[in-house]
Amino acid sequence: MSGIVYGLLWVLARGVAGLCFRYRVEGQVPRTGGMLVAANHASYLDIPLLGCGMNRRAWYLGRHDLFPIPVLSGLLQSLGWIPVKLGRLDREAFGKAINLIRAGHVVVIFPEGGRTQDGHLRQPKAGIGVIVSQTGCPVVPAYLRGTFDVLP
Repeated sequence: MSGIVYGLLWVLARGVAGLCFRYRVEGQVPRTGGMLVAANHASYLDIPLLGCGMNRRAWYLGRHDLFPIPVLSGLLQSLGWIPVKLGRLDREAFGKAINLIRAGHVVVIFPEGGRTQDGHLRQPKAGIGVIVSQTGCPVVPAYLRGTFDVLP
């Protein structure tokens, strides 16, 4: 069921992106194999735009406190949100990401650890290194430009 909902949301996001933005994707995520996509995070638009720019389903590491409502949290987790507890290495969340990559899936991480408040890149956190050291997976860089100007 979550695959169907994810697919419908992907089509919707892709349509909105095409109509409302000068949306362009350069390069592509390989069609097979586990990997980590590392992206900047400047806007609430980044997640749907990044998702519809890929030809594969992705799982996203994100702050655990963003969706405190249990029903909404459960729905988002079924769609691919992996809640990460802040302030320490969340072994459960990173373990889930590592297992997904080992199983051949795409996991997205925002190495800065959250959205920028001023539109500029911040220093990365160690999480990306933990995942790569445990999986040896390829890292696909992604840069979303202009999203902060539209919706910070």
